[in-house]
Amino acid sequence: MPCSHSTHSTILESKGRVLSAHIVSTYPVRWSAFAVLRDFIQNFFDETGPAGFASGVSMDTKQDRVLIRMPSRGFDLIWLTHIGASTKTQAMPGTTAGYFGEGFKLAALCAVRDLHWRVSMGSLDWSAAVTLAPEYFGDTRVEVLAYHVHPRNLRAGSTWLELEGLSAQQCALLPMVRNSFCYPENPWLGEPLEQSTALSVYLRSDVPIPSYLPFVIGHHKSGLLFLGHQARGTLSIPFVIAMPKVRREERDRPALYDFQAIDALHDAARLMSPRTAARLLPFLSTKWRLPAPRRYAVGSWSRVVTALVRRIASDPDVKQAWKATLPLALVCEPVKRSDVQGNNRRRRALAWARHTVAGVPLVQAAFLELGYPRVEQACERAGGFPVAIPHSPLLRRRILALEAFVERVLAPLFARCASPPVEIMNLRGSGWEAIAETTRAFNWACSDTGRRIRSHLIKLTLDQSAMEADSPYSALASYIHERCHAFGGETCMGFSAALTDAISLLAADPGALMTLSEAWRVAAHHDDEQLVFEGASGFAVGPGSEDPIR
Repeated sequence: MPCSHSTHSTILESKGRVLSAHIVSTYPVRWSAFAVLRDFIQNFFDETGPAGFASGVSMDTKQDRVLIRMPSRGFDLIWLTHIGASTKTQAMPGTTAGYFGEGFKLAALCAVRDLHWRVSMGSLDWSAAVTLAPEYFGDTRVEVLAYHVHPRNLRAGSTWLELEGLSAQQCALLPMVRNSFCYPENPWLGEPLEQSTALSVYLRSDVPIPSYLPFVIGHHKSGLLFLGHQARGTLSIPFVIAMPKVRREERDRPALYDFQAIDALHDAARLMSPRTAARLLPFLSTKWRLPAPRRYAVGSWSRVVTALVRRIASDPDVKQAWKATLPLALVCEPVKRSDVQGNNRRRRALAWARHTVAGVPLVQAAFLELGYPRVEQACERAGGFPVAIPHSPLLRRRILALEAFVERVLAPLFARCASPPVEIMNLRGSGWEAIAETTRAFNWACSDTGRRIRSHLIKLTLDQSAMEADSPYSALASYIHERCHAFGGETCMGFSAALTDAISLLAADPGALMTLSEAWRVAAHHDDEQLVFEGASGFAVGPGSEDPIR
């Protein structure tokens, strides 16, 4: 052990030589205290390896001093004097956290120049203190990073590093820096799910991750991502993913952005065992329906879900166990906007699903590999798509009554909108009360109430039970609602305004509702198929008018 005065002072006061590291002090690199400590500790981690790191490396803190040491075979000081020189450059991928041969030199420069720490170290038969020494380039005087070398290891039999002049906050970083390396005893790691040279997956332990660590982006999350043995980002799922062979070519190893962490998780998902994939996939249930992105998209959760599903599907036993846990899911692939028929079927199938199998998850196309049906297939098998009912005389008369009423009473709203064909279906099991099939209108026509016509109505579908009811009001409400879709979709302001116009016109002529109700009742007991709307007075039943039903 050193004398009562510091090791750093002992080295500087000795008659040893000064050895240049050939880095000018103005070299434009600025590292935080966390990054400096991480790169110092990284050299010890690489010497012991993950398995020996916890037991082989000691870290002692006393006031403003930190001593890091380990028993080792040691290394020659010459490796610390050239940028790019490292005993690890020829190491097999995945065996070390360091690689570039720059970390210690740049960490030492930032420590003495920016943080004003005193740095000393030793190994084999030497000790050294980091200093800034003068050097001349012609007539120009500069300061360079250098080592004041003592020809004896002041802590014989070990490799060590001592830092002095740290603040209390900087000393408190040491345990967190240590845990930013992936080693078996790391308290942030929980139960191991799988371990290999390429990928290790753990559950997250209950030990919290400090939210102010440099690799926590945005807000505190529950999982961790280790690349090249070092923590590089957080995950929104409670797992620890470690890929020791993956290196990113950044000198200072900054925290990954969210999209970079998601892309790394996708790479890990492709390597996972099926059983591990089945453990992760439930935690991404909010991402199951996301469609596949375009090729150039980054940070795609859809790709992660796809990779996990395919790993599960690759093992029949795991696939069977997954299906036992989730017996039903409905595949819901995107439909092209130009596919009118496909979009109509999709809307009807989704309405059926909400009405009959509420709570069943809607998922992306990758789930077809697990044997789940498309939502349209499930709806068709269950008879969820309503079938058109032939028009009986009663239905024909009542359709005519609705059309005549709307054309008379709501003429200011619908005069420029063609009256669409009406189809009758049993919609009770479909989740719909009425359906309007539309196509976009490419004109700027407006109703007399000032509402822009945005769509042409191809066909209306009304519910059989409403049309056969004793009162016309349910059928009338559905018919007017669907006719108003000529002015926009459900969330469109034009549609909402058109409904308001319709209510205003109905309120202005309350007698018309009474005559419609009477015509509705008479239609159920009259043998003739035709109804005639007579001016403003009401409906009359009688022969002689041309049947307008198409």
